[in-house]
Amino acid sequence: KLNDRPVFVLGHPRTGTTLLHGLLALDTTNFTFCDTFCAGFPSCFLWFEWIGKKLFAGVIDDTRPMDNMKLNFDIPQEDELATNVLSG
Repeated sequence: KLNDRPVFVLGHPRTGTTLLHGLLALDTTNFTFCDTFCAGFPSCFLWFEWIGKKLFAGVIDDTRPMDNMKLNFDIPQEDELATNVLSG
């Protein structure tokens, strides 16, 4: 069931939105999140995730290039990545 009162995290770059998003994602009882794999493959993650994570395991870096933050397929990811993939 979807929550009747959704929470949207909006903000300009470098203002703490990624940190807030990550902190909210730790509360799995009240929040859910789009992970890196789902954001990177928005049109096929439902059927491709089980094999895609295995196929691409060695391709993804351990950290993000722009800020050296941890990176893997299972961490929370902002949805604008998925929007960029679908619109590009």
